[in-house]
Amino acid sequence: MPLELTLAAGDDTAAAVGHPVTYRAKFTPPEGIEEFTVRWNFGDGSREESTNRFAPTGNGDEVITSPIIHYFDRDEDSPFIVTAELEGFGDSVLAEGEDTLVTTVSRLPVIEVFAGENQVVESSSEVEFSASFTRPEGVTSITYTWNFGDGTAPVEPDVSSSENDGQIKISHTYENFRPNPYVAILTVTGQTDVGEVEAIDEVLVFVQETIGVAAAELDAGSTTRDAVRTLQAVGVFLAKAGLWALILSPAWLIGGAVLFILLRRRNALRIPRRRSE
Repeated sequence: MPLELTLAAGDDTAAAVGHPVTYRAKFTPPEGIEEFTVRWNFGDGSREESTNRFAPTGNGDEVITSPIIHYFDRDEDSPFIVTAELEGFGDSVLAEGEDTLVTTVSRLPVIEVFAGENQVVESSSEVEFSASFTRPEGVTSITYTWNFGDGTAPVEPDVSSSENDGQIKISHTYENFRPNPYVAILTVTGQTDVGEVEAIDEVLVFVQETIGVAAAELDAGSTTRDAVRTLQAVGVFLAKAGLWALILSPAWLIGGAVLFILLRRRNALRIPRRRSE
C-alpha cells in the first residue's frame, strides 16, 4: 500500500483571463524515496502539466517544486478547482499525496484612454495637451505617464482619486523643429485584485520652424559686426579691382593706340572715294 504524504499546493488565488498564474507545491520526502513527480490538473479542461524537479526550502527536509505556469482562457466556469497529485518511487516503496486549491478567474477591467487631438505648433512654443481616461470599477491606485517623444524625461504626475473624473491637462515645449512628427504617448496604469491593468494612447505633434524673427534675436552687436564684415568685403573687392586695373594699364594703353591707328587708317581710305565721286 502506498505511503501517504502531505502535499501543500498553496493558497487559493485569483487570476485574470489570459494572464499567467504560477503554481508550486511543497512536501517533505520520506526516507528511501528520491524520485517524485507532481502532476497539476487546472480544472478547466486543459492538458495536465507535471514536474519532477525540486529544490530545498531551507525548512528542514522540505522541498518545493519548480514553478508551473498556466493561462486560463475563460472566466465563465470560474472558480476552478486546481488539483496537485504527488507520486514517489523508491526501492519497493511508493508514496502518494494530493491537495487542491481554488483559482478565481475574472477579466481585467479595461481603461479607456484618449491622449488628445494631433497638433501643429511652432518650435519653442508651449503645447497644451488635454487628455482623459476612464475609471472602471475595481481599479485603484491609478497613475499615468507622459512620454513626449523628444528625449526629455517622462513626466509622472500624481493622480488623486477626485481629479476631474479622469481629465488630464499638461503642457510641454518642443524646442527643435523636425520634418517628422513627435509621438507623445500617454500610459495609464491601475491595480486590481487580479493584477495590473494598463492602457496606452498616443498623439502626434508636428513642430514647424518658427515664422519671422523673434525680438530676442535682434542683437545690435551682432548686426554691427555683420555690417562691418560686409563693408570690409566690398573694400577688398574694390582694392583688388583697382590693383588689376593698374597691372593691366600698359595693355590697355597699347590696345587703345592700336585701335586709334586702325580707325584713322579706315577714315583715310574713305576720303579719296568720296572725292572721286
